[in-house]
Amino acid sequence: MATNKYTQQEFSYCILLDQKLKKSIDIVADLQKKKLAGGLDSLYGILLNQEIELKNKREMEFSKLSCAKKIEYKVLVETGELITESAIESEKNVLTKNTNEQYIYIGIGSVVLLTSLYILIRK
Repeated sequence: MATNKYTQQEFSYCILLDQKLKKSIDIVADLQKKKLAGGLDSLYGILLNQEIELKNKREMEFSKLSCAKKIEYKVLVETGELITESAIESEKNVLTKNTNEQYIYIGIGSVVLLTSLYILIRK
């Protein structure tokens, strides 16, 4: 298993921050749609500005902590581990199949050898 370049706490925090950032982006987009449709009063305008400010803070923190890099690293490591496990399992399946085929050939060879010996001894 590969050694982790980052701690689990760093991953967890970055993933949590990523989820919060996505939620903020969705809220801002929703509020902006309502504003464009003329469905927002001044209170919602204030809420929109606060949410934009919060989104910007989260984006800056996400960037400052290099969360995109950490999340990508985690994805790559997990993908590598899954590919390795899959390759090991495939190799085991091939070896089992080959072993069974070897037993079949050994059995057939034994029957041919015994038949040949029987014919030779009988003559």
